[in-house]
Amino acid sequence: QGIGFATAELFAAQGAKVVIVDVNAELATKSAAVLAAGKDTAIGFACDVTKYDQVEAVVKAVVEKWGKNVPKSSTGKNQGSGGHYGV
Repeated sequence: QGIGFATAELFAAQGAKVVIVDVNAELATKSAAVLAAGKDTAIGFACDVTKYDQVEAVVKAVVEKWGKNVPKSSTGKNQGSGGHYGV
């Protein structure tokens, strides 16, 4: 939604692989499907970014799927999580 989706859309338009993370699983997967347009270029995850274990699980899944060389851009709520997770 909003600026987060617009940012992801710009990355996708430039050929980047995009990870959509939202507490709303349906929104994350639908947004990723729109960006991927049938290709393996976007994936969505339900995740509360204030819960380290959930973020860690997303990072692990993304690294397993696409490898470690993943630049990061973050938009949205980041309530006290520190905002940076090592890949």
